[in-house]
Amino acid sequence: IIPVKHDDFVPEYVKRTRSNRTNGEYCWTNKPSILQYILKESHPEWAIYFDSDMHLFKDIGTCIESHGASLYFTKHHIIKGYEHYHAQSGEHNGGFAAARKSSTTEELLALWCKACCERPVTAKRVFYDSYSKKVIPDTFDQKVLDALVETQDEVKTLQHLGINTGPWSSDYTFRKIGDDIFVENDIVHLFHFQG
Repeated sequence: IIPVKHDDFVPEYVKRTRSNRTNGEYCWTNKPSILQYILKESHPEWAIYFDSDMHLFKDIGTCIESHGASLYFTKHHIIKGYEHYHAQSGEHNGGFAAARKSSTTEELLALWCKACCERPVTAKRVFYDSYSKKVIPDTFDQKVLDALVETQDEVKTLQHLGINTGPWSSDYTFRKIGDDIFVENDIVHLFHFQG
C-alpha cells in the first residue's frame, strides 16, 4: 500500500467544489481522480476503486479482464419490491469501479469527474418519491454512473454477481461450496457491507 496525499491526485477544479459539498459528496467526486492518478503514476493495466466497507474474498482480475471495456461499474441488484429506490439511488452502485488503461480511459474518467463536479448540491437534487410520498434527495454520484453507462460505449456494467454484492442483493441465493461463497452461480469476490 502506498499512501497518496489529497493534493497529489485531486485536480484544482475539483478542489474548488469542496466548499459546496458534504464530505461524502466531495469524496465521491474524487473517485475518478484517484483512478486517473493510479493509471498515470503507476502504469498498471487496471486501477480498481472499492469502498472501505467492502471485503475482498478473491482476486477480481479474472472477472473483469475478458470483457473489453475501458470502465466498469456494477448494478445494485436491489431486492424485489424495492425497485422504486432506483429513482433515488440509481441502477449502479458507486462502491466499485474498474478502469482499464486504454486510449479512451483518461477521457472517460475526466467526463465522470466533470459530471460529478457539475452535480448540484444535495438541497437542489430532489425528486418526489411516489412510494414514500416524500420529496427526497437522490444519491450523488450513482446517477452519474447510470448516465455514463447509457451514453458511453466504452463504459459497461459488469454482470458478475459476486463483484460488489451486498445486503441489498438478499433475494439471490448465497451458499458455501468448499472454501468459496457463491451468489447464485458466481463466486463472491467482493462483498459490500453497506456502512
